[in-house]
Amino acid sequence: MPAGNCSLIDPEDFIHSCMTVGTHMKFLADWIVVRHSGIYSLGDFLELACDATFWPGLILWVGMVLRDYNKKY
Repeated sequence: MPAGNCSLIDPEDFIHSCMTVGTHMKFLADWIVVRHSGIYSLGDFLELACDATFWPGLILWVGMVLRDYNKKY
């Protein structure tokens, strides 16, 4: 018995499909199980990392640019 339920995917959906034996790059699929949270892919974790670090990184970058600007003038 397969792990997923392929009948839940809309037949007219051109983006999502069921993972089969012939599927390429299976490591990009949702296969990481996080207890009490759901199933994620590597890309989901990269998105979460980007969301968590974007604003602090932007603030640090602006601060460093301003510091360098003040040293020159």
